[in-house]
Amino acid sequence: MLNDLTNKSDEVLVEMTLLGNDKAFEELVNRYQNKVFGTACKVTKNRFSAEDASQDAFVTAWIKLNSLKDRTKFGSWVCAIAKNHAVSLVRHYRNMSSDVCFELLENVDLGEAQAELTSFYEQESRESLHESVEHLSEKLRETVKLHYFEEMSVEQIAKKQNVPQGTVKWRLAEGRKRLRKEFGVMENNSNGTLVQKVMNQVEQLKLWGLKNDKAGFESVYRQLLKEVEDLEESPQKHHAMAEVLARGYWWLDGENNDEMFKRIKSFAEKSLNEDVMEFIVYDEWIKYKGENRIEFMENVQAPYLIQKGFKKSLGYLYFWLGYEYSENRQLAKAVDYFKKVLDILPRSDAFYSAALGAVIIEERKLFEGIIPYSYGTQGEVLEYKDNKLIFTTQSGYSRGEITNSAIFYNSACCDSIIYDENLNEGESFTSSDERMRIVKIKDEKVIYPSEEGIKVTCKSKNATVETPSGAYENCICYICEGDYYGLKYCETYFCPGVGIVKQIVDSQGIREEWQLEKCTIKGGNEIIPFAEGNRWEYCLVQDSDKKFDTENVFEIVYTEGEKAVFQSYTYIKEL
Repeated sequence: MLNDLTNKSDEVLVEMTLLGNDKAFEELVNRYQNKVFGTACKVTKNRFSAEDASQDAFVTAWIKLNSLKDRTKFGSWVCAIAKNHAVSLVRHYRNMSSDVCFELLENVDLGEAQAELTSFYEQESRESLHESVEHLSEKLRETVKLHYFEEMSVEQIAKKQNVPQGTVKWRLAEGRKRLRKEFGVMENNSNGTLVQKVMNQVEQLKLWGLKNDKAGFESVYRQLLKEVEDLEESPQKHHAMAEVLARGYWWLDGENNDEMFKRIKSFAEKSLNEDVMEFIVYDEWIKYKGENRIEFMENVQAPYLIQKGFKKSLGYLYFWLGYEYSENRQLAKAVDYFKKVLDILPRSDAFYSAALGAVIIEERKLFEGIIPYSYGTQGEVLEYKDNKLIFTTQSGYSRGEITNSAIFYNSACCDSIIYDENLNEGESFTSSDERMRIVKIKDEKVIYPSEEGIKVTCKSKNATVETPSGAYENCICYICEGDYYGLKYCETYFCPGVGIVKQIVDSQGIREEWQLEKCTIKGGNEIIPFAEGNRWEYCLVQDSDKKFDTENVFEIVYTEGEKAVFQSYTYIKEL
């Protein structure tokens, strides 16, 4: 088979990895994980420290792969790295508390190291763990004790502490990390194979700059930037430099200058970093206006992206070229560019979906010869994570009079959560500085947390809703209150297996009610069912002297696992 890497030599796999093939490196990890683990285990004399050393060894090997002169010696090279990491671990923990595990030791075959390890585990003392846990912060200490010492489940702890289960999971993870790094306690992380752990960490290294919490960012930025700069020259280093420098440019005032921008562009170009290049082309064209902007995008940026092979960034550029032509009333050219987007980008890209709606809108404007009261197109990505429906991406534009037609966006004002199946009737969660906490409702009065934020309340789980598409029973009603860029109130009704059937919104003093007019469900049974071809059409219902012909359409054009990409467009004419 062409995709079978098991018969490839180490030399070939190393070269393939350097060319960006992560599967090739995964095969190298599979091939040598036992030898690497055995090497580390002989030094550390315990499984958990050996797992840490092995994982660090493979990550170090991935980072410094270009420095390996003899590609045929990968196996002995990575084993030497593992031995060095193991020695460092032993030195670090020599005077610290003895190794303890949070979970029962699994029945695993450790080969030569098994006999040595057996006697070690018999000597383990839980007293060392108790002593180390006492040094944790109050919230982490309480959560760790409840889970590991009193054997309470995550759900039980969440109820006892009156916090979401996600908060409990975070505290347990943070507690384990602190015990590992600060107090020398090792844990048995038995979730997933060593290969999976290594590859996950590789991805984290490439994407570390995407963290939402910016607290302490500058110190992390400075440290990591130096580490990346010290790497041997390689496409991986250039990719990482573009990612790190771009985030410094965005978030640190001192880094936002022309020289930094040139460096970012240079590294993005060398590594073909599409995500960073999208930021670069936007930052360049935004300096121009009107016809000058179009000329720059068309005659400078487009040829550059084509020459350098930036396909995704070119699709992004063409989408906004279509938008610029639309703004200049050159609708035929606008349609041409939106169609080019469809030829370039895959259906999984949000801009592909936005371009689908743009073609419909701009062709209709061209045919009808009018500018509608309100119009817009979006590519939107929704994803189910941890029993929640999350709004992750929105790409597109809207023009004309203000409307609140963005059904999903309106629903996701609090931590981007559209729906949380763990939220019971009469409960709510409030967002503040990326924190979320549950509060109970007593006598219809909400007990607010100390920090103010957007608040979502589950008002009902058995509402009946009348719409033009029919009556829906056992609907779930969420109410969102606060001030999210002018949106102060949103009341959304979900019918499981159908989706959103009604929404009442108050934004910037404008109140609108949207009801489901038509829907086609081809598959899926989630609160908003995911299947390609599922389609929802909403109509505007309001008491007003003005009458409108409204089209507010959402359709799934692509699904992958728990993720769906929606095409949505709005076309509203005043009658």
